[in-house]
Amino acid sequence: MSETTSDHVAVELTQDEAKLVIAALRQFEPHWPSDMDELNRVQLLAGIRTAIGSITATLSAA
Repeated sequence: MSETTSDHVAVELTQDEAKLVIAALRQFEPHWPSDMDELNRVQLLAGIRTAIGSITATLSAA
């Protein structure tokens, strides 16, 4: 995954909406995406975990 500006999408969520998104990602993480090779899946999920951690830290600080 590259992290160029064109790869980012800004979305405004309430704290409750952000928590719901995080819960959904954590629930389905072991099953998503199954069509990628193992290395790409590990890299993608590591990025998702990092983003979830960042959002969770931001919400905790608020």
